Amino acid sequence: MSKSDEEQEASKLAALLQADGLPGVFVSTLRPWRDIADEALAHLVRSASARVFVRQGELVRIRRKEDGTPYIAAMNDAALKHLLAKHMNYVRIGFKGPQHIAPPDDIVQDILRGRGQWPFPPLDALIEFPVFRPDGTLLDAPGYDKTTGLAYVPVSGLKIPPVPEHPTEEHLVEAIALLDEAIGEFPFQDPACYANAVALLLTPIIRQAINGHVPLALLDATRPGTGKSLLAELVALIATGRKAAMMGAPYDDDEWRKRIAATLSDGATIIVIDNVRSRLQSAALDLALTSHTVQERILGQSKNGVYAQRATWMATGNNIQLGGDMPRRCYWIRMDAHMDKPWRRGGFQPWVDTIGGILAYAEITGFLGNAEELYEQADNDALQWAAFLHAWRDAYQEREVLVADLVRDIKAGAEVNAESAGAGADLYSTLPDDLEDIRKGDFKRRLGKALASHVGSQFDESRGERQPQRGDLLESCRCAGFAGCYPPKGGTFENQLPPRWLAERHGCQFRGKYFPGGGGKQTCETCKPANRRRRRRRGSRALDRAASPHAQGKRHRGPALAESHRGQAKRHAGGRLLPRRG
Repeated sequence: MSKSDEEQEASKLAALLQADGLPGVFVSTLRPWRDIADEALAHLVRSASARVFVRQGELVRIRRKEDGTPYIAAMNDAALKHLLAKHMNYVRIGFKGPQHIAPPDDIVQDILRGRGQWPFPPLDALIEFPVFRPDGTLLDAPGYDKTTGLAYVPVSGLKIPPVPEHPTEEHLVEAIALLDEAIGEFPFQDPACYANAVALLLTPIIRQAINGHVPLALLDATRPGTGKSLLAELVALIATGRKAAMMGAPYDDDEWRKRIAATLSDGATIIVIDNVRSRLQSAALDLALTSHTVQERILGQSKNGVYAQRATWMATGNNIQLGGDMPRRCYWIRMDAHMDKPWRRGGFQPWVDTIGGILAYAEITGFLGNAEELYEQADNDALQWAAFLHAWRDAYQEREVLVADLVRDIKAGAEVNAESAGAGADLYSTLPDDLEDIRKGDFKRRLGKALASHVGSQFDESRGERQPQRGDLLESCRCAGFAGCYPPKGGTFENQLPPRWLAERHGCQFRGKYFPGGGGKQTCETCKPANRRRRRRRGSRALDRAASPHAQGKRHRGPALAESHRGQAKRHAGGRLLPRRG
């Protein structure tokens, strides 16, 4: 090769190495592979746009999902090869002279797996909103923060107003008013629950400054549709600019560990366990709430992943029951809308407003006019519990009752001689379907759990004046319609005019003097038709049971039970024996 050819080849080699203004790596068998790998790694570290981090012993980078949510992704061979090709030029001399090549696989493997340590910054978690550092300073600059190991990745378009370093009393008043504007209309049970909700709003902002552990926020309610998930979404919207990703509660501990690890591996800062139906008890969740890191085997690999745990945790459900060590790892935010169908206050409101407006403009009437009828038909569980609690009210009035005594009376009502069973027959005939078989398993335990899961729940619109209390199972059957019109506890009793609250809340109209607590005999004129309908429904259910094979003596309860059910049904029907169905 002539000197001129050598100069042209050198010039071409230099041009290829510096193409697009990127650094170049010369690959040759005359160079040790370690030198080539070190040079490539040095170029990657100096690249401002590569943004490679180290997290728990592996290389990671920050990615975004389709909706813009940032997450931490572990790097594999393909991801690292893409970065090396994107941020530098690889050139080797072949038969036709210098030419570009892809990053050699040996170099990729050496950087990704052949080294125990990397010169990249450590990444602990991602945040999408300004937070306080442990020293009290505010982290509000997007990008990686060396002090905390956090990467601030705000949502696109987020604008944070200036935060004063020395807030005044006026700033404090404005901040409290802003918080109240966000959550003030939620039906919190008491001031403590409201204060805990404010603490939940502040926790994501303060969480990274707390070196210790943070308990789980228990968003609890008496009935579905009260606003538990909405409050969780509100906390996430304020903290991240988007709704929280909901996670279901698994039924076994292995699945708990997998879901917790998978969620933390993405760098999540807010985790919501939505719609808890069974007892909330998990050793894996207990460990996660009191640990700085969570270790779990990586799916599809034979190695463990270790993930930082600095998230804000929430769980939503109705009358959530806690087990194990979970109670001391939670704080309680309970809501009670004081109505039997709280979801009617605004569920799917954007859809209702949009479609309702279109139909109204087109003069198409009747939109959602049959919604109440649908609710009545679909919420069969509430109807059954309402009937049972009304029977409880008739049987025990204001008296507190132990579960053991309740079980004894129900079993007495199931005996052959229903006439001598008294109130127990009513209790037995109105048992909800999931408790109907009193000989299945430990009935006392099943009944106790069922009552505990409905603490404070209201199943009709006939609640009295007294405020609900935790553990008060009679609150739902303190009615002003089915079993007579009752005044507030501590009010007057006989020969009185009807209290104003009965007329205002229930439209009760009395003839002559007011005799409360009449057991359905001296009820007001407005409530009489409703009482008759309820008694007939209860009578129809008793007839169904009388016609069942179980009641006809085909099992072990005795043939006379059917006749006793028909007698009970006759009483519920107001003295008129209803025809047998079907």
